[in-house]
Amino acid sequence: MPLTWEVLHPDRLVIATLEGQVAYRDLEGFIAALSAEGAIPYGKLFDTRRGSSALTESELMSYTGMAAGYASTAPLGPVALVVAPKAAPDDATLRRLAIIPRAFAIFYDIDDARRWLERQVASAPPAP
Repeated sequence: MPLTWEVLHPDRLVIATLEGQVAYRDLEGFIAALSAEGAIPYGKLFDTRRGSSALTESELMSYTGMAAGYASTAPLGPVALVVAPKAAPDDATLRRLAIIPRAFAIFYDIDDARRWLERQVASAPPAP
């Protein structure tokens, strides 16, 4: 499976790893699982260093719409995206991701990403 994850309820974190090419159906399954576990508001660390996206422009728009829908009912939680050097998302992708209302940052170092994410989660208001 190209997208795997672990939900750390005590830390209010989700650690997701991409290996290989991730398709839209993988993201749908991810979001459905997080929703079922009550983890949508948790901070999310995406380690994409060994993966890539197979999403089309229309699928990316659909994903951002789905995320925005969740954001209308509850906070989404911050996202730390870890990328391989020289593999940061292109500007169009960043603009799409930026419309989702939540803290978002890109890192090359997973430890830096984790520290940033933990600070974001610690400063977030308690969940209702």
